[in-house]
Amino acid sequence: MANKMDEIRVKNPKSLIVYKKCMELNKIIYQLVKQYPIEEKYMMVSQTIRCCTSIGANLSEGNG
Repeated sequence: MANKMDEIRVKNPKSLIVYKKCMELNKIIYQLVKQYPIEEKYMMVSQTIRCCTSIGANLSEGNG
């Protein structure tokens, strides 16, 4: 059993290409939501940012 434990390693999600692309997408989304109308500031902006952020979080969790 100790041998199997030695083989288990925590993977770094930042080394994934798809994770890096996700971080680029986050930067783009943050720029885009700045252009949303003022009346959408508390509804769509928040929801869009949370949605995009959760992609990276899910990738990290699935990689571990």
